[in-house]
Amino acid sequence: MVQKNDIVHRPHNPRPLKTGVIGSIFSRNGSPARGVIWVANNTAKIFQSPVGTRCGYLEGVNTHITSLKGLWKPFGTLLATHISPLKGLVLFSFLLFLSACATREEGCNDALANNFDLGADKPCDGCCEYPGVRIRLTHKYGSKPMAYNQTIFTDGAGNTFGFGDLRFYLSNIQVVSVGNKIIDVQEPLDVYLEKAAGDTVTTSVPNSYGLARGLGQADMYIQSYRDTATINRLRFTIGVSGEMNQANPRRLPADHPMRSSVNDGMYLGAQNGYVFARSLYYAKDTVDIKISGSANLRTVELSFTPTKLQRGYNLNVLMDVDYALWFQTVNVNSDTPAQISQKIIAKLAQSFNITQVSTSL
Repeated sequence: MVQKNDIVHRPHNPRPLKTGVIGSIFSRNGSPARGVIWVANNTAKIFQSPVGTRCGYLEGVNTHITSLKGLWKPFGTLLATHISPLKGLVLFSFLLFLSACATREEGCNDALANNFDLGADKPCDGCCEYPGVRIRLTHKYGSKPMAYNQTIFTDGAGNTFGFGDLRFYLSNIQVVSVGNKIIDVQEPLDVYLEKAAGDTVTTSVPNSYGLARGLGQADMYIQSYRDTATINRLRFTIGVSGEMNQANPRRLPADHPMRSSVNDGMYLGAQNGYVFARSLYYAKDTVDIKISGSANLRTVELSFTPTKLQRGYNLNVLMDVDYALWFQTVNVNSDTPAQISQKIIAKLAQSFNITQVSTSL
């Protein structure tokens, strides 16, 4: 008999369990479910029934656990003895007894959330956390990894030069299904817009932004989505569009990717907004290219092998950006900054390539 806080060890070399609800516990006579099996961290956990219901138990050999009924309280731990290779059903061989009923607990009741609490029978206020897209960029110049302060790169005219800084913003990040359904990746963000000198307006915008850096790149994690679908495309904008281009960076959350723009040369002020892409390089002269303005926004759409988005799973995207394409038609020694800006803009959308897509908790 498995009781509260008991742990039954799994057999040697078992097959892995998938995270999620995999079935319910029925009473001895087959009446409605009194508990459920939930899998997390490769362990199946028992959840007992909520307040006001009878407690039940499961007995028998190779009993099929197939459905979920209601919300449940954490109760104990048990391990599967076998997984059917045909239907993916978990089969159990034991006698399970639920000895007590749950007390009310507040938590996230949305099964699409990362922190879905199967034991909560009272919904929380704004505590649910949803999966998002994690983008990891590899910065390179042709076949060479990106490096700063080294004159090892060659432009389209054959001139050698080096970089001092490379940055750009990604925004409006979406994943697109094979059926052309657009899944927005965003959470609302309250921002302060600088409409004019001393004139500030508060509004809410979709928070879907990431900052790319040629060196020292951290993963971009953009929350969130709530849909499930088979997807095969990633879409985003290079730059900052709409009202967000007027947002006061000093009043953004401390961890927002645009908060640092004042100190790293990516903000031009209330009237001109943000720098969409920056390239600081040195050749015959040191030149700081800053691209901005709504006319210079560029949308990128990249295809990949169809991948199923599952509830509660993050989407992980590995992507290359090749700056050799930015400078493919540039002459760093003779082109003006305005000419170089336009040549880079013309190549922005072609410089990205997805190398891997996966899902994970």
